[in-house]
Order: sequence, then structure tokens, then C-alpha cells
Amino acid sequence: MPASRLCLLCVLIATTGLALAACSPTVPPAAAQPVAEGQAANTAAEAARRVEFSLGPNRFVLPANWFADGFGPDFQGGVTLALHWPSLEPYPPGQPYGSFTTGPMRDQRVLVTVNYIDRVPIDELPGRYMTLGPGEDAKDPVYNLALRVRRPDRFDLEHYIVDLEKFEAWVNRFPGRSHVPASELVGRSSDWFISRNASGRIGTVVMCDDERRPEGFEIRDEALVSIPGATRRPVCGGHRFSMPEFSLSINASYARPILRDWRRIESAVRDALTLAHDAASTSPTNGAPRP
Repeated sequence: MPASRLCLLCVLIATTGLALAACSPTVPPAAAQPVAEGQAANTAAEAARRVEFSLGPNRFVLPANWFADGFGPDFQGGVTLALHWPSLEPYPPGQPYGSFTTGPMRDQRVLVTVNYIDRVPIDELPGRYMTLGPGEDAKDPVYNLALRVRRPDRFDLEHYIVDLEKFEAWVNRFPGRSHVPASELVGRSSDWFISRNASGRIGTVVMCDDERRPEGFEIRDEALVSIPGATRRPVCGGHRFSMPEFSLSINASYARPILRDWRRIESAVRDALTLAHDAASTSPTNGAPRP
């Protein structure tokens, strides 16, 4: 079992401070934050705090530090998790993602939103993101997969980019308007990456900033390093997949170079939610296993 999932399992079943300490998240030395002596007890209590939540009819239990805000679901029940890359472990107790404004603990994050879906067949949902919706024209080269240009596969994902010549013609199709050149359209397009299952159905969709947009980060020694002079930091803001067993739709976002670990990200999220569901079935809050 990967270390991050082993840590989660330890925290969920731990009943002593010793067990919790043994399973605390791994924090890069440079990012470690000093903890005042008076805060030690609060930090230990925060590490032990578990949050129970529901997504549809399914119940889950996770340590509080798995949530982006360090507390739990938002006031509407929305669930957003935050993992630190490359370990894909949660942020340290008492130091949520939002408390870091700069540096690797901020940049090397993977934010994950989780939603329950009950009106659409969940195994078809990723493919629907590739389908033209109401109000979208089939001649639009951005939203019509058939009009995109197939590029060599990357990281075992089919790769499609926008045809800028078609995009330029589409944007400038109305006479009398100022002409927008293709060079200015890169920032308005995105790359699509697709993974299909054995039956050919789309199981994963990742939407990233256009590859023709200059990179802002590079990976050195398993760390994201800012490229000098970069003015923007392209992202993959729509990594969508599902967990049919719980009817969950999942969307992850992260810096574009982290795309290489898309499989690891999916595994980390699936493992965490599966363990969280198993833990909720024997949650001590009810004193007995839930049916």
C-alpha cells in the first residue's frame, strides 16, 4: 500500500497519540513550520480530529487535514481536498493549503473537488465533457473534438489541441469587427487529454492550458521550480474522473507539469475515499457499525 494511504489508514484506526505520531504526513524539510511549545497540544488535537461527512447516501470519515481549509466540507456540504505533490499526502495538521501564500507548499498542491451525481449515469460522465452542450455550435473548433488536431500521446493520454487557423476563422466570422489574430487566441484555448477504457469509453478527461503557452514551472529533483522570467503559470484545471461505486464525480487541478502523475492522483483520491467510506461504516460516533 502506498505510504500516503497507509498513513491515512493509521490515522483512521489510531486510538493513541503514539499511533498518530507515527503516521503524520511527510513534510519537505524546507517547508516545515516551527511550532511553539504552547501550540503542541492544539496540533496533536488537530491531528486526531476526524470529520464525518456525506456525499449522497454514502458516509465518509477523513482526518481534518485532508480538507483544503483544514476543517471539513463547506457550509453547503461541498468537499474540497488538498494534497501536496509529489507525495500526494495531505497537508500537515494545523497548516492547511490556504495558509501558504507562496513557495512549494502553495505551488505544489493538487486541489480535488468531489461531488455526488444522481441524475446522470456516472460512468458516462467524463465523456460528456467532450460532448457539445446546449448553445455550443458544432463548428466551434474549441468545443468540438472532431475539429481538434490529434497530437502524439502524452503520459498514455490521447492529446488534442485547438486548430488555431480554424479558431481564428471562427472568432472572426462576423464582418465589421476588429480582426483577432491566431497569436492572441492561444490564451483562450486549451489542450484536451483523454484516457479510454477497454471498451473505448472515456474514463478520464484532463483540460490544460494550451501547450503553446510558455511554461511557468519545471520539475527538478521532484520539485516544481519557477522558470525565471515566466509571467504566467499554466495549469491543468479540469482533471475529471469518477468513482462509480459511490456515484462520485471528481475534478482535480494542479500545475501543468504535474500532469505526468495523473494516474497517481486518481489512485490517491480513490484509495483515500474508499478507506474513508470503510472507516465511516464503523464510526464510533454511533457506537456500532452502520448498515
